[in-house]
Amino acid sequence: MGRLFEDWGYEVWSGRYWEIRCNGADEPADRQLRMPDVFLSTADDDWLSVRSLPIEPLTAMEPDRLGLKPALTSREIPVLFGLPTFQHLHDGCAQLGLDVLGSAFFMLSRYEELVLTDRDEFGRFPARASVAFRCNFLYRPIIDEYVEILWSAMRRLWPQLVRASRAFQLTPSHDVDRPARHAFHGLGTACRLSVGDALKRRKLLWAMEGPWQWMLGPRKMHPRDPFNTFEAIMDLSDSVGLKSTFYFFAGRTSAEFDAQYDLSDHSIGMLMARIHQRGHLLGLHGSFESFRCPDVLRAEADCFRARCRSLAIAQQRFGVRMHFLRWCVWKSWQSIVSAGLEYDATVGFADHPGFRCGTCHEYQAFDAAHQEALALTVRPLIAMDVSLTHSGYLHLRSYQEASKTLRRLRAACELVCGNFSLLWHNSELVTADQWRCYRGVLGSIK
Repeated sequence: MGRLFEDWGYEVWSGRYWEIRCNGADEPADRQLRMPDVFLSTADDDWLSVRSLPIEPLTAMEPDRLGLKPALTSREIPVLFGLPTFQHLHDGCAQLGLDVLGSAFFMLSRYEELVLTDRDEFGRFPARASVAFRCNFLYRPIIDEYVEILWSAMRRLWPQLVRASRAFQLTPSHDVDRPARHAFHGLGTACRLSVGDALKRRKLLWAMEGPWQWMLGPRKMHPRDPFNTFEAIMDLSDSVGLKSTFYFFAGRTSAEFDAQYDLSDHSIGMLMARIHQRGHLLGLHGSFESFRCPDVLRAEADCFRARCRSLAIAQQRFGVRMHFLRWCVWKSWQSIVSAGLEYDATVGFADHPGFRCGTCHEYQAFDAAHQEALALTVRPLIAMDVSLTHSGYLHLRSYQEASKTLRRLRAACELVCGNFSLLWHNSELVTADQWRCYRGVLGSIK
């Protein structure tokens, strides 16, 4: 946040209030905007306790009634910390009741996950336990909207203020959990899959072709394998001017949940090289237990980088997304930094789409548990395909409903010129409805 004001040419002073003052020669220097310092002034005895969390039910603010004209997803916006007010004081000074900076720290650092003990069967903090879900703002980038309110308040004091331009971005990504339906399994598993395809899933073509494809090469990706959708994914991304990022496993810590392929497999190396050749990007998919095991993640990152070097794959930066979106506020970011990775694309809810961090902009990670800024960029994940339709998650009845939800989230990101980070697995593009939904949300980029 401090960098935001530096870019605008303003100073921030903290105490009982946050004070913003002008440094520029073209603006009145005697004016200032104050905001209350509420959250970060929490008493030491209350820090990391439920007493430090927002008091529910939250009050609502209507900025347009206060003479502010921010870009918001809804006329009303919940107030996490502070008051729903804006008032002029004296001598060109004004006070915004919102604690914008404290609220941003609360959401971006995932502070509430340090306090609340709710976890699902996979050790993940569930969306339903979050203040965003309970207070019905999970589908809006509330911190980005707070910045819009702050910007509008600043323009009231400094009308000549010019904002750096931003453009909406869409970042499609694909976790390569199952690069092939039929390859990379043992004979017994391959046979069971074919029987299930015939009797349970009514996929007769899969059932007939599966054993034949497996016999041609049990660790070879066949062009007609239903999960081998990589060329089609890249074709679609190319057609709308996007770069897809594909996250590959480089280790295995769970026989049940991790992928069955190895980076050393020739067909996997060929796929990685092909992705790079076509101008798309690669990342590491941390294995099931790596999110809480720094040594494991470091070894996987080393293996991944070594494989990329052997394939002459060079990128400006490499990042990670943890398998099953497993992420620990106490440990994961520190582990990622220790592994020498530049960004984390994990932080989104598995059980529900939306704005877990309250933003759709990348930002620098801050470890609230150890009170230190980290050399790591966070790329918030806004939506994952299986979160929308699979049982146990949101479980929408159709991909038409999923499409409406995704379009709503994309529109929110567009409003604040953010980044709509979307995860869609290659193995979840096997039906016409899945493709229709995915194509629809990508659309055209303005």
